[in-house]
Amino acid sequence: MSKVKPNTKEQTIDYLIRYLSLGTYDKKFLTNLLQLNVAQRKPVTTNQAELLDKILVRYHRQLAKKEIDSKELINLLWTLPPIESSPQYTQAHVSLEGDEIILRTPYKKEFVKQIKEIQYLKWNRDDKLWSAPKAEFILKKIINLTDEHFNNVNFCSEIKTIIDNLYVYETAKFWNPTLTRINGNLYIVAANAEVMDAISFITLDTTPSTLARLTRMGIIIDPELVDESMNDVISGDVTIDNFSIETIINFLLLIKADLVVLTEWFMKNKDFVMELANNLKANNIKVKVLRGKILTTDKEQYVDYRKYEMPVNINVGMLKYNHDSVPFLAKNIFLANSTTTKNFINERM
Repeated sequence: MSKVKPNTKEQTIDYLIRYLSLGTYDKKFLTNLLQLNVAQRKPVTTNQAELLDKILVRYHRQLAKKEIDSKELINLLWTLPPIESSPQYTQAHVSLEGDEIILRTPYKKEFVKQIKEIQYLKWNRDDKLWSAPKAEFILKKIINLTDEHFNNVNFCSEIKTIIDNLYVYETAKFWNPTLTRINGNLYIVAANAEVMDAISFITLDTTPSTLARLTRMGIIIDPELVDESMNDVISGDVTIDNFSIETIINFLLLIKADLVVLTEWFMKNKDFVMELANNLKANNIKVKVLRGKILTTDKEQYVDYRKYEMPVNINVGMLKYNHDSVPFLAKNIFLANSTTTKNFINERM
């Protein structure tokens, strides 16, 4: 049977189904178009027409093997011109309903991937919508994400009022608690009473130990106050390359670490770990050595980081941890070349 080259978009749908090896979702979509629209002589929507063009681009190699240019198929006309898609299926809709934030959007793969990362947001399969408890931080993330992915975002009147009320702050430089300098004096701006009470014992200055403590408390440091040399001081996760025990100790003294936990050590790096631990003790820095992971249910190895002002973990193994994953940990230091400690010790001698 000869394969007749399509002359219309409707014929293109039939051709793709008959002669191409399609993915499951593409085949289902095209079959539905063929049965529910083409066969019943109903026009497709502009949204469906746009998706068909994207499918043609995706299968351009298969079409080329059949001596058909996908661009020619894209430029074909519909026998029945597409009708404009309803805003319900092309635009995002965000509303406040009772105690929930309700989000309805057309499907976009990258958007769905990112929206799933918002805490407390859940997908309702039956109603085909996202919902989350009414909270400012959730609403802020939803507004930012929908604005990034959709040209048109529809907000309910209540959300519009919230946005209008916040418009006067659009040019505000700081939105989170931040250490900055104003008229020559240091201030914590964009902070509430609870934050200020929690840091009341800290004298504001730009010494490494103060900056490290403020960072641990969730305070952002204004970039104008520091340069690149302070990145490790104000970061929760630190990677040290080409390290030496001396440089490690100096950094810990700089930030005034009052507890150092050594984790992920094994027999092959035992000598190095013990030497590092002895040097820590010699510099009056409390040290605890854990053979396994930093997170442990072993009562003998459990560490209550709340008892310390600047508790630091030094990972001397290969696994990396994020300091945010360990409650109350100030810093997590990863020694990038820790597997070569034997060579390091030899060079140091």
